[in-house]
Amino acid sequence: MVECTRPASVDDLKILIRSLNEHVTEYFLIGGYALFAHGIV
Repeated sequence: MVECTRPASVDDLKILIRSLNEHVTEYFLIGGYALFAHGIV
């Protein structure tokens, strides 16, 4: 069976962050997603 993947989208990131927040998880963003979240990219 061949599995195909794709790069994570901004919507994927929002879903992940929403889930982490709902479970009161501490986290931080690094790399391109952090830059995007701060409006730099």
